Formats: sequence, C-alpha cells, structure tokens
Amino acid sequence: MAEEEEPEFIRERLRELRSTMMGIKNNPAERRGTETQRVHPKIQRVPPSLWPWKEELVKYFRPRMVALGPLHHGNPVFSRAEQTKLILTSLFLLESGTKEEFGFSRIMREIDDLKRCYYHHDIHGLDDNALAWMLFVDGCAVLYAIHSIIRQVELPSDLNIQGDVTVLVSFDIWLLENQLPYRVLKILMESTSDPQPWEESIRDLIHKVTKPPSERNSALHEDCGDYAHLLERFRTQLLVRRGIQESSCSMIGRMLLWSGDIAEDKKTVNSVTDLKQSGIQVRPNKTDNIKDISFHCQLPAGILKVPLLVVSEVNACITMNLVALESCPDFVNDSSVKAYIRFVSSLIQTPQDVKELRIRGVLQNYLGSEEEVADLFRVCRDLMPDFGNYDHIFRDMERYCNSWFIRIYSDYFGANWSFLAFLVAIIGLVLTLLQTYYTMNPRLNK
Repeated sequence: MAEEEEPEFIRERLRELRSTMMGIKNNPAERRGTETQRVHPKIQRVPPSLWPWKEELVKYFRPRMVALGPLHHGNPVFSRAEQTKLILTSLFLLESGTKEEFGFSRIMREIDDLKRCYYHHDIHGLDDNALAWMLFVDGCAVLYAIHSIIRQVELPSDLNIQGDVTVLVSFDIWLLENQLPYRVLKILMESTSDPQPWEESIRDLIHKVTKPPSERNSALHEDCGDYAHLLERFRTQLLVRRGIQESSCSMIGRMLLWSGDIAEDKKTVNSVTDLKQSGIQVRPNKTDNIKDISFHCQLPAGILKVPLLVVSEVNACITMNLVALESCPDFVNDSSVKAYIRFVSSLIQTPQDVKELRIRGVLQNYLGSEEEVADLFRVCRDLMPDFGNYDHIFRDMERYCNSWFIRIYSDYFGANWSFLAFLVAIIGLVLTLLQTYYTMNPRLNK
C-alpha cells in the first residue's frame, strides 16, 4: 500500500516544484516589481537564530519597566506600569487637544490592517476592541513620553512617574518585542490639532541617539516615509549615507597589498593589538554612519578609520534589538548592523584592545570596566558568520599585514613604528630638497 502512495506523493511534489520554476522563469518583470515593493516585517519575538545567546543577552530583549503591545501584555511583572501608561495617555490627550473617542475610533477603523502587523498566535485571545484599546493607550503613552523627554516637560511630581518615563524612552521603546505599528503613532499624531510638535519629538529623539554628542547640532534628516515600527525608523536613520569616505591606496600601498597576496604562511589579523603591531593605526572618522569604515593603505602606516563607538547600556540595548530585527526571517535587508558589529567585535578581543581604542579616541566607554566591554563584544562576535559589506576592508588589512616589508620591519623592530615614520619623513624631505634644487638649476638636468 505504501508503495502505491509514494509515487503519487512524489508526483505532487514535482508538480509544485515545476509550477514554482515556471513562475520564476516566466514572470521576471512581475518578480522585480515584488522586490521593489515595500514589505514590512511583522512585530514579533526575538527570532530563534539568536536563542543560543539569549541567556547572555536576555536583559537587552525583555522590557525593564513597561510592556507595549500584545507580546508581553498581561504579564504581572509589568502591571505597575499600566497606571503609568494611563497617566501618560491622559497627558497626551490634554496637551494635544485630542478627544479620546476620536483617537480610539480612528484606530478601530484600521484595526484589520493593524492586526496584520502581528502573527496570529501573538494576538490570539484579544478581540478587536481590546487590541485597539491597547494600541490606543500604548501609542499615546509612547508619544507623550518621547515628547516630555525631548522637550524637557516637567511632569507633576505628585504623579511619581518620571522614573518610569526615563526607562521607557531609554530602553523599552526600542525593544523588538515591544514595538507598536508605526501606523498607530501616525494615526494618533494626525488626530491632534497640530501633529508637527509630536513628529518633531520623534525625529529629535532618533537624531539624539544616532548622533555622537559632538554632532547633535548638525542637520536633521526629515521623516522620509513608511516604517513597520519605531525601531525600523531608527535603523533607517542610522544607515543614511552622508559624507562617507571611501578606502584609498597609494602606489606603495598597492605594492604592499600585492606582496601580501603572494605571501606564504600568512598570519590572520585578530584584534587592534595585531593591527598596532603591523603598523596600522585606528582613528575615528568624521561621520556617525556605521557604514563609514575605510582602510587607507600607505606608508609609514596604514590607517583604519571607523565611526566613534559609544558603548553604554542604552546603546547596547538598541544595537542588540537592531540585530534581532535584521535576523527576522520576514525582514529583507543587507544585515548592515550585524556586519558592523561583527567587524568591530573582531577588533576587540581583550580589555587591552578596549583600552587602545579608548586612547585613540575611537571608543567611549560608559558601560563599565574594559573587561565588561570586551565580554560584550565576545558574545557579539558569534552573531554574524562573516563581515558582510566590510569583508574587503578586513581582507585588505590582512594583505597589508602579510606584505614582506611590513613583516620584516615588525619582526626586527617590533611595534616601534615611530622610527619608520621618522625615516619616511627624512626620505621625503631629502627628495623634496633634491627636486627643488634641480628645479632651480635646470642646466644640471642636461
């Protein structure tokens, strides 16, 4: 009996496979249109690909004070914050001039579309009214919390909610599992008498977090569109390309890379300490974009330029949730944040590497000890199997370190690259003097 059923099973599977192949073969134009169409990832739990590290990273994925949306709804751990959200909602309605019935009814009208932002099993058991009310209250609370922090609104002291608001804006609104559909925030802002101040508060918050302290007065980038949630909007802003410096290579640098290509018994570059021993200096660049990493191959020293790295509890929380977002199976993306974390974590192997980056002005440590920073990046190192967009930079650094000149010099002179810089400067000065002399005495050229 089983022998008769098996061919039919195989025939059915083959029909499915051939149908898929024909669709790919016959509809390239339609497929291109699908690729360019904006498809939002659903709001979901941290994906299984991160579960092996969840025990070490759980504090970055779980709400600290306030549960937003349905994924942690009803957890008694966060019950105290329910009253805080009602207070913030009341303050939002009072300041914005929005009628509570109007804001709720607008969300209720779009509840079918908003339900599609979640997987069915995550909202199972919530009827439309309960889900719409939850989104209404949570959305109002988020908008007013952001507004109060950015505009430095003094909350009534008798309400005793300042601590909850600080934790909400610093940590809980950035969690993947705590996201609200961005459409909810748009509906609520559009329901106010003047949406602009509320939109500006969101924009200014993202600008404040993505910019290093020295650049927070620079130009702002306007909201450019449609997002799944606040975390995705943050990621979009983080990856805006502005003033990125490309890698460069002098003529001598190209010769060094070529000799590194053909070298035998190649060594690998594993940390900032390795780079320093091979004469590569790490310096901060002038932009805040994590894509702005460049390697400049030259003598007397190669230069690796990276964005300023601010390590703090807040930044670690946001970054880990961006990694979780990029790991979601329904989010089509280039894994820019994961690749960046993999690249930086490859440079930080020990507390000594952290210290070296701090001395160079590349890293600011607000997390704790240098050992704690090194431990955090040790965990991050396994999140991404390769360097993604930064693979060519790491490959060029290894070629540079394996060139015969760099290896001979590092073997005989150790890390004393200041002597080489002095020698190159003297040679450059002599050549400049010779060129000047022959320019002033053209008859000697004959």
